[in-house]
Amino acid sequence: MNQRVNRALSERLRDHGGRAFRALSRQQRLLAVAALAALWALSREGLLLLLLVAAAAQAFRRDAPERPDHVALAQYVLLAAVLTLLCLLRVPLAAGR
Repeated sequence: MNQRVNRALSERLRDHGGRAFRALSRQQRLLAVAALAALWALSREGLLLLLLVAAAAQAFRRDAPERPDHVALAQYVLLAAVLTLLCLLRVPLAAGR
């Protein structure tokens, strides 16, 4: 059962990022890659490197639509920026607990 749950979760997580990129034109995909690279340069957050590699691989696929989706690009970049900023927050630990 544990393997089924893991497989289902990984498929769901993979699909969400893939859907966002399927809506972007090739130029927008490259802009998203550039945004991820800039966010990684600012934060040095390791998970962004994984996203960056996956996004770069997707950017050169031939299935990109010709019409750009500006809303999808804005939402993708904004979400990545907000989540990166959240990773940079310092959370004080309670002393003595």
